[in-house]
Amino acid sequence: MKSLMSIFIAMLILVTSCDISEKLKKTEGTNSSDSKELNVQILSDVKANKDYYFEYEINFPKLSSNAENENTKLNVFNVEMQKFIDSYLKEFENLALNEKKETVDAILKEENLAPEDNHMFYSLNVAYLTNETSNGILSVKFVIDDFSLGAHPNTYFKTFNFDLKTGKFLQLSDILTIESDVEIKKLNDLIIKHFDDPLKCFDVVPTASIEGLQFSLTEEHIVFSYQPYLLGAYVCGSCTILVPLSELKSQGLWKK
Repeated sequence: MKSLMSIFIAMLILVTSCDISEKLKKTEGTNSSDSKELNVQILSDVKANKDYYFEYEINFPKLSSNAENENTKLNVFNVEMQKFIDSYLKEFENLALNEKKETVDAILKEENLAPEDNHMFYSLNVAYLTNETSNGILSVKFVIDDFSLGAHPNTYFKTFNFDLKTGKFLQLSDILTIESDVEIKKLNDLIIKHFDDPLKCFDVVPTASIEGLQFSLTEEHIVFSYQPYLLGAYVCGSCTILVPLSELKSQGLWKK
């Protein structure tokens, strides 16, 4: 029952949201021309487990290099990815896991369900997309689908943007000039220009200052990802807005 509900909700979000293709691509186990130049390989790893009370599958990227001098920089990325993954794994260990088990058992008792009829269990799926730009920025977008026995699963995003050449994670202010009110208005005007809400579901105007906004990069766009609830009700879904780099450059906002 839960899995069918998850599929239904996911389809509903897809149909009613302003999401469009980000042109992000999986690059696991492959090298782009720039990463070859830097001797960097993008690999994929997974942590998965399943029992009566829960199931999870967490996929995440790792960076590797045959050049010893590159590994110090790449380790910055790998450590941050591990911290991100560990934050989810802790929810399925020790006290947190015991609390989950107690909750499932209480629900089964309340609904008078036999153990073999249990359809209420915690589930977590973490998938990711990657894209590497020609100037050596690796963008990773995690898509997290989390069901914690509520009315529906929650789907949300987490993005990381990593400069392969410097070994540093980038904030939006590292790639865009958005220090003045005028510059921020220019960016927000571009976001609104490329915002599409065909079903007129959202009731909040998207801006770059909304808390929870995530961004990633493609070769030609900055991708702004708004989680469900940020711009409207859950049924409206998430919203992905692609702002062309050419327009950011013409407005004098692009640093890279």
